[in-house]
Amino acid sequence: MLAAVQRDPGVEQLAANPLLLTILALMKRQGITLPERRVELYEKYVETLLRHWNLARGLDRPPAPDLDVLETLRILAPLALWMHETSPGVGLVKQAALQRKLEGIFREREAADPEKATRQFLEDVRTHAGLLLERGAREYGFIHLTFQEYLAAVALAQLA
Repeated sequence: MLAAVQRDPGVEQLAANPLLLTILALMKRQGITLPERRVELYEKYVETLLRHWNLARGLDRPPAPDLDVLETLRILAPLALWMHETSPGVGLVKQAALQRKLEGIFREREAADPEKATRQFLEDVRTHAGLLLERGAREYGFIHLTFQEYLAAVALAQLA
């Protein structure tokens, strides 16, 4: 893993963050080859968080089922874009505003019960993936601002 990190200055910069280094180690442990392009690396980061983070950190409790990566990204990408527009550079939004936005996304996706879907989604993403967290008094943000930026870029690419 050290060779993979040292080979790419972008990966080396990411590895300076303890959380991102931990995820890199998890990815290597899963046999995932680290991509050369940063966007592909973030894609792998998100996929790893959604599929494997719950298993890696849940040694003292039974693992929950993996989150559906594509479906979760279809919710997280527009949410991240909205958060980026709402709170640029800070990455934190109030819980009530976040819930309203998620309910709107679920309404657009024609969920049977948008409020229930929002509650379940927040619980799943927060508890099982650790990707979107409560970061203070009823404020939410991604585990690292770069994840919000990556997911906002995914949303923009989906709009094109």
